[in-house]
Amino acid sequence: MNALTQLYSVDEIQTDRGTIRCNESIASQLIVRSSDDAQLICYNPGNVLDGLYSLSDLLKCKSCRLTGIRYTIIGTCDDSAVRTQRYKHDFTTKVMLDNNLNMTPTKGALFLPYQLDVLLDTKNKFPKVTAIQFIA
Repeated sequence: MNALTQLYSVDEIQTDRGTIRCNESIASQLIVRSSDDAQLICYNPGNVLDGLYSLSDLLKCKSCRLTGIRYTIIGTCDDSAVRTQRYKHDFTTKVMLDNNLNMTPTKGALFLPYQLDVLLDTKNKFPKVTAIQFIA
C-alpha cells in the first residue's frame, strides 16, 4: 500500500471569535497526532526565532470553537515529485481550539480514512496513493 507523505500548510483558520488569515506575518501548519487530536502551529515566517503564537496572541481569547479550515496538502507519494492540492473543510461537529491551538472534538474523530478520489486528484497529481487520512 502506498501512503502519502504529507504536510498541511494552513491558509485560513475560521473560528466563532474571528478568522486568522495566513500571510506574510502569520504562517501555520497542521500537525496530526491521532484520530482525535491535532494542533495548529502558528509562527512569524519572517522570523521563526520569535517563537510560536498562541490563540490569545492571534484572537485575544484563550479558547474558541473552530468552524472551518482552508489548507494546502503538500506531499509526495514516490519520494521524487512533490505535488500540492488545496482543500477546505467546514466543521459540522463542535471542535474546540485551546490557547495552545490544540484541536479537540467534543464527540467523534477529527480524522477518518476517506474515499480518495473525492478528496485528491488520483488521476493526475497523486496516482499512486491508496491511503490517506483527512479531516472528517
